[in-house]
Amino acid sequence: MLSVVITANKVLDNTYERNVELLNLIRQYKLDYEIIYVCNEDYADFDNIATIVSANVNHKLIVLDKDANLNTEVYAGLTSSSKNDVLLLTADTNLKLVAEILAKRKEGYENVFVRKKQKPFKRMLDVIGTSTYHLGQLLMGRANDLTNDANVMLIDARNVNTIIEEPALSKVLRITNQSFEKKYTTLQPETIHDQPTIYEQIPFSSLFALGVTSITYYLALFFMAVIFPLLNSGVYSWYMLIAIVLWITLGLLASAMVAKQYNKNRMGEPVPLDLNEDPTFEIKQVIKSGDIISYNENKIDTSKPFETKEGKKSKSKKTADKNIDETTPPKKTRGRPAGAKNKKTTTKAKKTNGKRGRPAKTKK
Repeated sequence: MLSVVITANKVLDNTYERNVELLNLIRQYKLDYEIIYVCNEDYADFDNIATIVSANVNHKLIVLDKDANLNTEVYAGLTSSSKNDVLLLTADTNLKLVAEILAKRKEGYENVFVRKKQKPFKRMLDVIGTSTYHLGQLLMGRANDLTNDANVMLIDARNVNTIIEEPALSKVLRITNQSFEKKYTTLQPETIHDQPTIYEQIPFSSLFALGVTSITYYLALFFMAVIFPLLNSGVYSWYMLIAIVLWITLGLLASAMVAKQYNKNRMGEPVPLDLNEDPTFEIKQVIKSGDIISYNENKIDTSKPFETKEGKKSKSKKTADKNIDETTPPKKTRGRPAGAKNKKTTTKAKKTNGKRGRPAKTKK
């Protein structure tokens, strides 16, 4: 089973056509699949996505509160999946890239990361900046940031369950490789998103600047360590030795500080947690294949259960850690890291009060 989780936060002109093409790509590989869209309740293209979900089998739409951030959307999508391999996409992910990821999966790659391709000169400076960034992470005892796009990737089932068990590390686990023993690769396409934001167009401009700064630092160190003694008959003066030691120390401290700040910027807004560090977000609505659409009101009627192909009725649940509907296979017991506490997601689904349309708002 391949779960395709799509975070929908951009309005596209060809949403229906993209969904059809995505299904065609998946069916080429004869995969069992489920498509899970995740959006906020104020998503401008909500009605269109809901219509697509209602009209297609193995589709689901998770609607969150309007204030839910992107990391929360991703986490909600993962917890609503079948806990198998996940293909994580955005609504505007380039479909040629999706085809490449699926091809890599067929070749046996269990994790596929995506990083935007850079021009040769910029790539050289990015590599230098990345090296300084990784040095700082090493000094802080953190895993290396892959500098990948955290919202477009193939994640193996074990990593999916690790992310679900550790909501506070949701973003960290998507930008680091937690499964070196598994077959993985990184794709570097020229286009990741068809409607990229400014950040998606130039994802690592700070690494470029860090690369320029790093070159300046290394040139100064080279002058003190190599050029100066050559100009001084091969002899180091005591003050130059002290200067070299201080310069190296300053460089290490600076790289750690830069890595800490850059890593903080990469994390974005976290998944909200309660005092027990359990995830707390609100599921406003769950729409599935077969739900009835009232075209007069242009809304979804989810108050009536519908018959699935297994002949079971669907009911909304109050937790995202448990499966959203009874047609999803029951949650499997997962191992927990040593010393970790058992977590239970405390999301809530709003009741419809027997009325058609989206659920009425109630206070938590």
